[in-house]
Amino acid sequence: MLGILMAYLFPFTIPTILFSFGVIHEKYEWILMFSPSHSSNHLITSSIIGNYDLLKIITSCIYLTLLSIILFNYFIYPKLKKNALRG
Repeated sequence: MLGILMAYLFPFTIPTILFSFGVIHEKYEWILMFSPSHSSNHLITSSIIGNYDLLKIITSCIYLTLLSIILFNYFIYPKLKKNALRG
């Protein structure tokens, strides 16, 4: 289980942390928006600080909504149906 967590952490969370500290330049932020961690971090940061970039906010909302729908329909719900009968 720890291996799965580390496999998720390195490609998706570490670049977001490096971007927050200024290690990764701002011109690469659109590439980082493919990371769910960075998209949600951008939404939280923009709501707290108040720096709004409307295009990035709309893109993040649409991306996270589509990602959650796809994950639920193709990964979570089929396993739920299969394992709910076993108890």
